[in-house]
Amino acid sequence: DFGIVSDSDEERVTSTWAVRRQQPLKLRVGVAATCIGTVGGIGAYHTSVLLGNEEYFFENSGILCGPRLQSHAIPQAAAEKPETEVLDCGMTICTGFDLMRRLSPYFGAYSYDLIHKNCNAFTDAALWYLLGERLDSRFTRLDRFMKNGAPLTTAVMNQVLKAYVGQRGIQCTSDVYVTNKNAAGFDLEVVISDLVH
Repeated sequence: DFGIVSDSDEERVTSTWAVRRQQPLKLRVGVAATCIGTVGGIGAYHTSVLLGNEEYFFENSGILCGPRLQSHAIPQAAAEKPETEVLDCGMTICTGFDLMRRLSPYFGAYSYDLIHKNCNAFTDAALWYLLGERLDSRFTRLDRFMKNGAPLTTAVMNQVLKAYVGQRGIQCTSDVYVTNKNAAGFDLEVVISDLVH
């Protein structure tokens, strides 16, 4: 009857839990990507990692975790709402805690840089850690263009951003983008090589 467990039932339950401990839980991994604009016909993307029902993303506060697609939410007042593309990348035995613990030393608070150490660098490193795969290069094309063309590209970007701000009636005399000194020396390829499965 209910509540009474025989020795054979107890052995069956114990062996079931032993098998479950040997076979870790697997979580589905995805990438969320939103094109937030274009520069010279090249898409500027915000990306994040989806792990189970949670989203992991990188911003100036460091690595954050929230509900799925939280960082891709567009204010209701926005005239144009870009679509977010969600890509299924596979399954992992790593947890969100594992991801945060392993990547936090590389993506700390106040180290975000729009060009050199951004959400796309984090997503690329996170995918490598979780699955041994890299982020599709179409999402990082503008990042590579801006890095490879600096300082000319950053000067042009500042002129475009100043004009954009000026169109809204705000006078801007200083550079809008300045390299974050806390991101100095960051090299994504070194991070990737440090992340052992």
